[in-house]
Amino acid sequence: MVTVTRLLCFFLTSSLVSGQNISGSWNWTYKAKHQSTITLKETRPNNYKGNYCSVFFNGMKIDCGIDQGSNGIFLTKTNENIFTGTFECSFSNTYGTLKLEYLPDSKRIKIEVLKKPKGEFYLPSDVVFKK
Repeated sequence: MVTVTRLLCFFLTSSLVSGQNISGSWNWTYKAKHQSTITLKETRPNNYKGNYCSVFFNGMKIDCGIDQGSNGIFLTKTNENIFTGTFECSFSNTYGTLKLEYLPDSKRIKIEVLKKPKGEFYLPSDVVFKK
């Protein structure tokens, strides 16, 4: 019985340590001219939804939803530290696909747009966001 209890404790603590929760607000800024914020919330284990707001060219281009349901980001964990899913562009109301990588050493996330939505959008690709 003692061995079973120890094994159960080991598996529970190791799953908590190895799992990452990417919930929260993540920010990226480039020379104060371009800024983006991604906000994510875990909806079920390994599934997240949220939104983004990007302000580019000192405010000349703003890609933000009017309400919390706009600029939808929907992500699923596909591998250790890797999440893939879709995002909605407020300019064209079309969807693109993205990959998010959690960088555990720096506690940051890297975003890569895999498929661009049709039309104009301002979710930056191949950049690192911090909390």
